[in-house]
Amino acid sequence: MASSKSSSYAFGHARALSEARLHQRSASGSHRIDIPTTPSSGPLSASAATVSSGLSSIERDNARTRFNGRARQVSAQESGMTRSNSARLLTGRKRWRRRWLILLVLLLPLGYYLVVVRSEARQRSARRRPRLANVSSDMPRVDRSIFDRLKALEEMMMAGSTDDDVDPDLARYDRPGRTAQSADAGFLPVDAIPDPKAHKAQLDENGEEVSGLISADLLDRQVCPDRGDLGCSFLVPAWLGEQETKAQGHLYQLGLLALSLNRTLVLPNVDRSRMGVCFARPFSFYYAGEALNALGIPTISQAAFMTWASTREPAPTGQVVSVEGNKAGYPAGAIEIDATSDPTMVPGKPTRRLCLAQPKAPVDFTPYSPLSVVAPLDWHRQESTRLGFGESIVNTLRGSEIDVKSSRTDNEESDEAPPPPDVLAFNWELRFPVLTADSLLEIAGPAIYGLDLVRPFEHFDYASVWIAIGDYIASQLSPFIGIHWRQETLDVKNLYGCAESLIETLKEMAEADPSLETVYLATDYPIEDLETGRSGSMDHSSTFHNVLRQEHHDAMKMFLTEFEDHKVGSLRLTTFSREAKRLSFPEDIMRSLNAATNAPSTVTEAQRRAQARLDRRPQTALDLGDIDPGLLGIIDKAVVMKAEVFMAGEPDKSQGCGKISSFTRQIIASRGELLSRQSSSQAEGSEEHRLPGMLWNDVTTWRLA
Repeated sequence: MASSKSSSYAFGHARALSEARLHQRSASGSHRIDIPTTPSSGPLSASAATVSSGLSSIERDNARTRFNGRARQVSAQESGMTRSNSARLLTGRKRWRRRWLILLVLLLPLGYYLVVVRSEARQRSARRRPRLANVSSDMPRVDRSIFDRLKALEEMMMAGSTDDDVDPDLARYDRPGRTAQSADAGFLPVDAIPDPKAHKAQLDENGEEVSGLISADLLDRQVCPDRGDLGCSFLVPAWLGEQETKAQGHLYQLGLLALSLNRTLVLPNVDRSRMGVCFARPFSFYYAGEALNALGIPTISQAAFMTWASTREPAPTGQVVSVEGNKAGYPAGAIEIDATSDPTMVPGKPTRRLCLAQPKAPVDFTPYSPLSVVAPLDWHRQESTRLGFGESIVNTLRGSEIDVKSSRTDNEESDEAPPPPDVLAFNWELRFPVLTADSLLEIAGPAIYGLDLVRPFEHFDYASVWIAIGDYIASQLSPFIGIHWRQETLDVKNLYGCAESLIETLKEMAEADPSLETVYLATDYPIEDLETGRSGSMDHSSTFHNVLRQEHHDAMKMFLTEFEDHKVGSLRLTTFSREAKRLSFPEDIMRSLNAATNAPSTVTEAQRRAQARLDRRPQTALDLGDIDPGLLGIIDKAVVMKAEVFMAGEPDKSQGCGKISSFTRQIIASRGELLSRQSSSQAEGSEEHRLPGMLWNDVTTWRLA
């Protein structure tokens, strides 16, 4: 048995060596096929191989010589006879008729081809080919840089709408099903493409062209007067990784980073509970315009930034910076410069558009390679490691070395480092804070201008119109119970039991205080779908639809049925959509609403049509149609913040019915401040805290029975 194994191994080993010699397999696993040193003249015919196989080499040579000589002799004789016969046929006497007949036979096909066939071919070609008027024979050459503009134009046309996903990689910006076509598939060659900046030209009163562009020195002094000769320098939150409430904290982080880099923060647009450059509504649609300035962070609106970028000559330079948590293969973290990728794209995120490249916003990203900053493993576990990672981000971006290594401009003739980009466009995917005002003081100290004015993070004030709507609804419901029940992250096995437990808790509250007559429910579950019988009637979350299951429907059907059958005492269940249809809102609120929804912004044509339908309705009816889920969440917060009693599911893994999310924390924090002011204004021992319009608690939780 041992000898058998040995022989088997020897055979296998020998065969492997033979194959290795044949294919020249390298240690890396690649293959190499040797090219013959002598070119092959082609395979021999079967007959030749058969004839030569039985003769010696001398005999084959002699036979080949005799055969070739005889063949040449016979061929020469036959050729001579043919030439002689042809000569007698054409030059002999009394052969003139035959000569003319032969000549006519030869010329007729040639004439037919020249007259008929060529004429039809020219006609067909003329029908197919478009007429080109005044085409110069000296065709201009196309600058290859124009293809970058065409690519940017395609990206701009593909981008610009929504971002609805668990990890919103802007998948709907992709266009599946498109097939590549040949560059010259039936199209005329491109001779020239006009420069997009040429379209900025205007005519003055004398009919002469005015460029419409402003020199960088002059424009920067107008837009950024405090920076003097330094010129404008911006940090743009192009894409933020989480929804509205948490995105506020991320934007504050980028504001601190902008301060540390001596840059101005651009307030991103908003839509569907998201923040980013590609979205439709201005920042002021959700929030008070001075929300960040109130925290000590200088800002500029996205609209003002876009105007600056589109009128500056030369166009501002930019660099894409991606900051993300740890990922596989990067245990110690990393700082990467991708010198080969598209400078307008997020490294490793081909579907994510930042909507800042030319021509939509003429920021020139070509001089700098994209930069990726990856956090080390377990960076978020402790505050010290989080702040340490934040310090590394600041030091990296403040140093000139990163500008030198990421520059795509040839600077060999100059010893000076290239100037930093005018614009840093951030793709921010961190989930935890890495900077504080105190940590920045330790990093750079007094070198950061205005850092002493920065306040700790607080949730932003919302636009006054949404607060007014929430306050009005709360005043019409008072006294009432406000509930926030987030179901997206709950164990679906607990949903039905949690609904039953909530019903029992509400019954006890109604019995204890009969003045409570209404329950206002704020939830991510699309409750209107059950009422209307059709899905998608009103989205409460841009991500919940990804995890919606039958267990959610069963629990909410039972919950609604209990109220419809009057089994919850005298309590009435309501939501924003129900109150928007039931109430008549004051004219001042409606005027503010119309002003907010019609404010100059980058709204889409579909949104304009929806707003036009809204404007034709009675001016006291609040019906926002396909309401932005982010806006719905803001109004829900404004209502339950003023509820006399506030309830939320208890965040327990086994018996809990909720999760203390950032949404819930914001409500509790706001109610805590209101309770503090309320307590300070009341006399000691007063019973005013139980009056309508006053807060009776900060939060009450419920769990599985």
